[in-house]
Amino acid sequence: MRQAADSLPLDVRTARRQFFDGRLVPPGTIPERIASSWQRAATYGLRPGDRALGTNFVTHSQLRRLEAEHQALIACAEEDMAILAGAFPSRHWLVFCTNAEGVIVSSTVQGGAGPSQARALVGGKRVSEAALGTNAPACVLSEGGLPIEIRRGEHYLEELIDVVCAAAPIHDPHDRLVGVLDITGFGIDLPAYALSRVQAAAMSIENRMYAGMAGCRILRLHHDPRMLGTPAEGIVAISRDDVIVAANRAARQMLGRPGGTWAPRALDEVFAGGLRAAAAGAAGAATLNGRGGERYFVALEPAPAPTRAQAATPGAGAPRPSTPAAAGAAQGCVLADARLARLFGKAATVLREQVPVILLGETGTGKSMLARALHEASRPGRAFVSLNCSAIPEGLAEAELFGYEEGAFTGGRKGGSIGKIEQASHGTLFLDEIGDMPLALQARLLSVLQDRSVTRVGGHRAIPVDISVICATHRDLPALVRAGAFREDLLYRLNGLSVQVPALRERTDLAELIQAQVDALAGGRRKRLDADVMALLMAHAWPGNVRELHQALRAALALSGGGETVGREHFDETWLAQAAALAVAPPVAHLQAGMPAAPGAATAAAAAVPARSTMLADLESETIERTLSELGGNRAQAARVLGISRATLYRKLARLQRG
Repeated sequence: MRQAADSLPLDVRTARRQFFDGRLVPPGTIPERIASSWQRAATYGLRPGDRALGTNFVTHSQLRRLEAEHQALIACAEEDMAILAGAFPSRHWLVFCTNAEGVIVSSTVQGGAGPSQARALVGGKRVSEAALGTNAPACVLSEGGLPIEIRRGEHYLEELIDVVCAAAPIHDPHDRLVGVLDITGFGIDLPAYALSRVQAAAMSIENRMYAGMAGCRILRLHHDPRMLGTPAEGIVAISRDDVIVAANRAARQMLGRPGGTWAPRALDEVFAGGLRAAAAGAAGAATLNGRGGERYFVALEPAPAPTRAQAATPGAGAPRPSTPAAAGAAQGCVLADARLARLFGKAATVLREQVPVILLGETGTGKSMLARALHEASRPGRAFVSLNCSAIPEGLAEAELFGYEEGAFTGGRKGGSIGKIEQASHGTLFLDEIGDMPLALQARLLSVLQDRSVTRVGGHRAIPVDISVICATHRDLPALVRAGAFREDLLYRLNGLSVQVPALRERTDLAELIQAQVDALAGGRRKRLDADVMALLMAHAWPGNVRELHQALRAALALSGGGETVGREHFDETWLAQAAALAVAPPVAHLQAGMPAAPGAATAAAAAVPARSTMLADLESETIERTLSELGGNRAQAARVLGISRATLYRKLARLQRG
């Protein structure tokens, strides 16, 4: 390491020495963005000598969920990653792609295994600044999507002192940052062309994502016909009703909208005469004229037939989850409860046909998480726009939902603003706590759903919209209708299919849900709940449902520190007392020995002599311990072999531990 440090350029060595000695970095020695990243890494508590490359991985189950969630990104990036790796053929180079949270979801090492450092940068590795200090993808994510290159000595950690990298952001068709593409070199200098090659590959990946916009025609355009089919081409997605719903950065630049996201615009507002005005141009390409007289060479790809399969395809070559449980897992939903999984499958099916869905259930049962999972299963890769109807003031709710035109009211934004409904066009609108929506808004929402168009506040033009609608509430909507607080006609319009989300105490997959929460909160650390804690959680009535479970586990894992086991001592004492008071009596369960329990067995057991009870308890304990031993400690498999539920097994193990 000393030898690598001595070979660094003088200005970089000076900057490192000054910074790590607690002094100011001399201006001009390193780029300002690198110095800022060093400062952030230090704030996170990292030390330059930390060995972080081989740590901070997500769990295998988390990685599977991430890979399912990012199928479209992975599929669209695959070809360009291979091309980029081919442009850097040395075994010292590695290409990888992260998601928007800085976790690697796809990685390739060119020409073999490569250096040991390269083998650490695989799927599931966290590369955020908090996890790995200064590195190119982390800087891109920390600084709002600006591309960057990092040369030798500019990484924060000493173990990366001889590593170079260049990274560029990947945006989806709605201009949301969804990932970062990176090329990293080991023991080699960064070529001057590296960053431009990475940026070109990232643009190509972004362009591929447009193929996943089901029901949209894709128009490719450029001022120069030779640029069509290259990463520099402009791309716009046109809905069936001739509205441009998305445009890549190149298209926005050419069409005079370089900044921000693309607001949906009618096709004939952008091109004079619309597509009907296309005329033959040079090199066999058609031409269109802009409203300002500009000429564009264009190529139009027709939309595929609107079949269910295509409507559900997240991207070119990226299959969607094949089961409801898999689709839910993509969003951290656990759907091992057979009844809930069956309802989820029905809801996803009707949503693909734009039939609205209402999620009913107690507060905190995870309705918003289920809504997002349904969106990913029915309209993946599209916008998911959420509005909590009880969380915004009534006076602002109308503008928030429907948008407004410039001058509609004092203090409004110049140019007006699009509302949640327009933002959700070609995607999903999720209206949480729909029972709290003001009556005046209910009438306007009904009109939007009937006419499939929205008129902004202060405007007169009806704007076509294509949305799927999911609503959620913990309230009794028919009772609200009877009380005059909710429109009956709107209820009929929204209630295409209702899904009763069970309370936590009613779910048969509670053990799986608890484990999923532990895995998510552990963040890659090894954490397990001891049997006594698991029995407590399984017996609790959970009046706060998933929200209460999340908070209880979050506090317990934090208090468990670096330890692997989470015990009762790590839970809040007040919460423990409440949990004990609300404990649900476990159902009577028998260890199956090939013979069903006889009628009146409970009465007979109550009258049995203590000696016999002790003998049965010992036999039960011996059977459980032997089964666990034979199955290598696999509790789920042991429960199946013993013929009892996993929850019952946990309770019995807890009693064994207490002796």
